[in-house]
Amino acid sequence: MLCVWWDRKGIIHYELLPRNETVTATLYVQQLARVQEKLKEKQPALINRKGVMLLNDNSRPHTARITQEKILDLKWSVLLHLPYSSVSIPPKFPKWEKIQMVTVWWSAMGIIHYNFLNPGETITAEKYCREIDNMHEKLKQLNPVLINRKGSILLHDNARPHVAQLTQQKLNELGYETLPHPAYSPDLSPTDYHFFKHLDHYLQGKIFTNQAAAENAFKEFINSRTTEFYATGINKLTVC
Repeated sequence: MLCVWWDRKGIIHYELLPRNETVTATLYVQQLARVQEKLKEKQPALINRKGVMLLNDNSRPHTARITQEKILDLKWSVLLHLPYSSVSIPPKFPKWEKIQMVTVWWSAMGIIHYNFLNPGETITAEKYCREIDNMHEKLKQLNPVLINRKGSILLHDNARPHVAQLTQQKLNELGYETLPHPAYSPDLSPTDYHFFKHLDHYLQGKIFTNQAAAENAFKEFINSRTTEFYATGINKLTVC
């Protein structure tokens, strides 16, 4: 595995991990310290004015408490990265509260459930469990045979609300099996490599002045998809 830190001026630091080694929160904190030292050598002015802005995704090592404490200790700022998205928010994005987040549950047969969050609202384990309950009720209506035989398999990434003890208890209670999802692997998530990829293309160039317009555009995208679209996304998973 290769870990890389870079900015618009070039590479700051990189590390090639030994075979089969993965990034833990402890290792990531050590790496951040080494990045800080490289920054001192290459861009001391940036360090002195405390203007370091870090962008990373929401995988567990990045969001762990020990990592957050290290970032605070270094006096860095962290850019917002949307869950379930390979698209990051650029530094000049006007206001965080204008971000519109939607949670989506789907299968090879189509959309099961989706829900728009309020601007600025984020997913917690408690909210995620409520979403699971809502999705489960929708699935009962759409595919009761799947629920009755307890054959539902859930694939989600390893964001903190997904791996929280409360979430695990909820999934066990409802009889869901969870597929393992390696860290740093959006290519193994159909929602990332298929659903949101096509949604990004569909929304390209569109500007929304309010939340209702954004929600309507999403619904139009949903209505424009065929059953084959969803089946194709899930079937690609088997060859990843």
